[in-house]
Amino acid sequence: MAKFPTEVERTTTLRVPLAQAYAFFWDVVGSAHCIPGVDRCESAGENTYRFIFQERSTGPVSMVIRYTAQYTGNGTDEIRFRGVGASGDNTDIDGVI
Repeated sequence: MAKFPTEVERTTTLRVPLAQAYAFFWDVVGSAHCIPGVDRCESAGENTYRFIFQERSTGPVSMVIRYTAQYTGNGTDEIRFRGVGASGDNTDIDGVI
């Protein structure tokens, strides 16, 4: 399946202690509801998560974004994620929180 290149950058200032923000985002399944359009997020292995978005349709064309990402963190102020190219994925992803 073709993959569509997309870039998203969003910056948000949180008025909470850094440790609290880190803990919130390290709970990937729990914090996934903050991502617009996510239908569900589930564990797919150690520090690896499968994201499935709500279906989008325009006329006769519909699409469901799916990707699986592995997360790594430094335990204090940085969480990185990168797509693993699992079967059924149709989106590449990588980023940092």
